[in-house]
Amino acid sequence: MIQNGSFIVHLYIINYVLGITNILSNKLQNTIGALGGTACLINGIANTFENRRNSDSYSDVWNDIVTFSLENNIDFKMPSTIATLSKRKTQEPAALTDFHVATTTGADDGGIQYEDNAKEYWKKHAFYPVIDSFVVNIKHRFPSESL
Repeated sequence: MIQNGSFIVHLYIINYVLGITNILSNKLQNTIGALGGTACLINGIANTFENRRNSDSYSDVWNDIVTFSLENNIDFKMPSTIATLSKRKTQEPAALTDFHVATTTGADDGGIQYEDNAKEYWKKHAFYPVIDSFVVNIKHRFPSESL
């Protein structure tokens, strides 16, 4: 039995995404059809992904994940992060105190914020990246100039 929480989260997210793209897949595989209708469908799919990249859509997916995990005794442990493993606080080097530093240093977290709960962690590290990837790839594969 699969007990990996990360796998389950990604499986449900991919199921959500493929459910949306299934209509487009069937339309593109159909030998009979108008290109105008396909162009509208492609734009509609891209807009759907952009509109569903929010907390409400994610909450629906997350509720399904939680239900499945409770039924199958799966624990969603967040991966260990550098911030939680670090035992000492890093400081800016003394030689750089009077200068404006344009790059990240060891004292900076690089803009990374670590979440306290699993729902927020998986939203930012799994759901949003997958949705963003599909939007970027649909727009790259089907640019508006070629439709």
